[in-house]
Amino acid sequence: MIVGKGGIDVAGREAHSGSSSEGRDLTGQGPFVATLVWNTFADPERQWVDDDGVEHVRRQASTGTVTGDLDFTASNVFNSDWDPAVESGRVFGSYIFGSEDETWEGHFAGRMVAEQSVGMWDGRSDRGRRLAGTFAQIGEGAFRCEWYVLGLAD
Repeated sequence: MIVGKGGIDVAGREAHSGSSSEGRDLTGQGPFVATLVWNTFADPERQWVDDDGVEHVRRQASTGTVTGDLDFTASNVFNSDWDPAVESGRVFGSYIFGSEDETWEGHFAGRMVAEQSVGMWDGRSDRGRRLAGTFAQIGEGAFRCEWYVLGLAD
C-alpha cells in the first residue's frame, strides 16, 4: 500500500484507461512513471557520527532531472541517518520539480539499506494540485518514481 499525506491509499486505486501501462495518461491523474537522476551534490551543511556510530547528514542540496511520462528539472535538500552496524537507515527531505507548465514542492521519506533507498513522497503544485507516490533507487543517484495526482484546487 502506498499512503500519501492524509492517509490516502494510492496503490489501491483503479488504473485509468490512459494509464502509463497503456500509453500516455490522458486523465491528468496518473499513474505517472519517470526516472529521477541527481547530477550535482553540494557538501552537506552538517555531518557527524554520534556515540552509537550512526552517521548523520543534514541539508545536502542536489540538482538533477526527471524524465519519463513528465519531464522536470529537480532540486532537493537531502538528510539521512545511516547505521553501518546494521547496514540500514533513513532518508528524508524536501524537493522542487519544475517545468514551464507547473512547479511541484514537497517532501520525501524512506529507508535505505546497503543496496538501495526506497520510500514515499508527496507534494503540492503551484496550480493547487496534490500528488503522492513512491521512489526506489535503481542506480547510483538514480531513482524510479511513480505517482498519482490526487486532486485539484477549488
